[in-house]
Amino acid sequence: MNPIVIYCLLLFLVYLGIVCLLVYYFFRSRETWNIFLAEIYQDLESLISGCSIHNTLGLFIPGFIYSSSSGSGDCRDCIKEKHAQQSNLYNVQILGNIYPLIKNIDANMLDDIQLSSKCKMIQLILEYIIRNYQELSDADYSLYTRLQAAYLADASSLSNLENVSRNVSKGIEIIPILEEYSRVFDKLDTICQGINIEMINGTFMIAFYQDLKTIITAAKKYLLEFNN
Repeated sequence: MNPIVIYCLLLFLVYLGIVCLLVYYFFRSRETWNIFLAEIYQDLESLISGCSIHNTLGLFIPGFIYSSSSGSGDCRDCIKEKHAQQSNLYNVQILGNIYPLIKNIDANMLDDIQLSSKCKMIQLILEYIIRNYQELSDADYSLYTRLQAAYLADASSLSNLENVSRNVSKGIEIIPILEEYSRVFDKLDTICQGINIEMINGTFMIAFYQDLKTIITAAKKYLLEFNN
């Protein structure tokens, strides 16, 4: 055999060995290989033990299609769908309770720039969630942060609000309004304290509820100080 061919073959094998070694250490150091194998195992398990609705391999097994599930336990996809349905119903119930309370709050009556801005933000995000709930029901946290950033970018153009057209009076005429707001925030706080995070699908809605809790706490503190 030509020495040049032998040399090229050895060089190729050396490079191949180096690449294989690098790939091995890459997977081992990040546990990617174990994760990859676990995903394959779960997919194969789903193909074999899934229900007739979510199963593809089972279609080729005689008699399988006539049973609702195969093997032990329920179909993983059915469990996910059931949890998603329960989560959606749970979210709709919570949103239906908080929306009529939040929409009637005039954030301009809160003579605190930061608190007023956050209240407006949560009102806008709530409206956005209700209009687009089908797409947001299982959205992630990054989308929520982008919505926050978009609002803050718009709010920054109104950074002179403290010096221009902010004429909230602390006179006696607004005391009944703020007292009513205090009761509203108490009701919102009761709702938020009862939220079961484990029932929520997606980090978007979890982030919204956590933000809402933070704003409610700040508003209750502000109103308590004002009334005193």
